[in-house]
Amino acid sequence: MVGSQFISIDERGHRRWWPHLWRRCETWTGIRWQFLFENPFIHSSVVFRRDVVLALGGYDESFRTNQDFELWSRMARHHMLRNLPDVLVAMRARPSSISTRYSVEAIRKVGEVLVANAEWILGVDLSREPAVDHLLQVTNPRVYPPVESLAGIARWMEDLYRRYVARWPEARRLREIDAHRAAVMARLATLSAAGSPLKMIPWYLRAARHLPTFVRGLPRFVAMVALALLRRRPVVSATATSHNPDQEAK
Repeated sequence: MVGSQFISIDERGHRRWWPHLWRRCETWTGIRWQFLFENPFIHSSVVFRRDVVLALGGYDESFRTNQDFELWSRMARHHMLRNLPDVLVAMRARPSSISTRYSVEAIRKVGEVLVANAEWILGVDLSREPAVDHLLQVTNPRVYPPVESLAGIARWMEDLYRRYVARWPEARRLREIDAHRAAVMARLATLSAAGSPLKMIPWYLRAARHLPTFVRGLPRFVAMVALALLRRRPVVSATATSHNPDQEAK
């Protein structure tokens, strides 16, 4: 199976003004790392061997959403998958898209896939660790309340990274893994900025470990922080101000 990169467009087909941080890793080492946190493939971009998918049983219909992530995760246990560096698809974001209507049950099943991926990739059991649930809560702000800290996720990512490079030393030299680690922190801080704008600034600064990612995401993060702070400003009604006829006449 092979996939590609993408651009994000709005409902009218216009490219969104902010650069997208959600880049997919291209090498097998990078893709395997990305499987620990999210789906490394854009569904509409992939081309796969039909006989391989049928041999694995195809899509799991018990997943009402994220069937592709579950299928790719099963495929990756038996085959090497890749992404092209080229942007070949445009992904349209709609207010009514499936990703905006995830249920708690759908999110829970994604968590099960992440736990299974960590088991076959690193041989670790994350089923009893809160980090996976924390990650899914932050990435689904429409379902869960905002958080004030990303400390637990940051520690968890560093632990997985140490385990990963110990098993595959070549990963330490891959810039795409550095970019992905920075992108995860940048995205999580941006998603959480609506609820905790000032507290997310130190967490976004962690993305500076990969400067291009930090710079690409900065305009959107600043916009989210500014919008959150504006919404918190108290509104002074006209009836609450003192009435001064002379001033009003002027």
